[in-house]
Amino acid sequence: MYNIFKKNLFQLRQDRTFWIAVTIFLLILVWMTSPVDPYHRVKYVGTNTELIRVMAKEDAKYERVETLSYYIRDRFASNRALVVGIAFCFVFFNREKSSKSFENTCAVTRDRFSVYFANVASLTMVCELCSFVELLSLTITILYSGKHRSLQGLGELFPFVCMQLMVVLFLVVLFYGAYLITQRILVPVVIFAVWDMSVLVTTFSVFPETVKQVIADTSILGIMDRVIATTSWSACARGMMIFVPATLLCMTITLVVIHARDLN
Repeated sequence: MYNIFKKNLFQLRQDRTFWIAVTIFLLILVWMTSPVDPYHRVKYVGTNTELIRVMAKEDAKYERVETLSYYIRDRFASNRALVVGIAFCFVFFNREKSSKSFENTCAVTRDRFSVYFANVASLTMVCELCSFVELLSLTITILYSGKHRSLQGLGELFPFVCMQLMVVLFLVVLFYGAYLITQRILVPVVIFAVWDMSVLVTTFSVFPETVKQVIADTSILGIMDRVIATTSWSACARGMMIFVPATLLCMTITLVVIHARDLN
């Protein structure tokens, strides 16, 4: 497994597509974002009552304190970084399918499980790299703006990092498992697109408020908002009680399927 993981890292270092995408992502972030004007300070001055209601609810949903801890959590668990990381995972799936690298590596190692876990670790690391790009953009914009933030609450970052890593791992396992089980790249792409865009239902729909709230909380954006709000070990433990069993279940189903194919 370790040798396969090293092989994946070597291929990642040589992958121009990934590094070009990361560079463009960083430049866009530095150009478009600023640590002095966060989303919750944007005020809507239009007359759309539904939009006013939604923004008021989001503004009061979580306590946002303008500390360095909040900005780090907000950037590291950014939905933008997650989208870029998952998008590269889909590129990985496509390359794996066209080159049959999974089957070829399994034929050499005689161990599908090691190949699976090495790939999961590699894809999780890619998603985390995209989160670090968000942090790098935060550092650049803070240095450029000259605005200093309070160091209060940096201890909140430890439970947050554990929760963020667990959620990213769950998403990688889910989408990679969907690809391996169905052997179709389109399946995880559709799942991600529908899941990520489902939050729009809370704004442009006539569903009851309870249904809208459930959709908002279970969408990818809603999950990442919950991750950002994780500032204590108790909140982290509550999240782990959901995502650890879900991750293990997805892994088990995927391993059972690829093992059955190996027997055939």
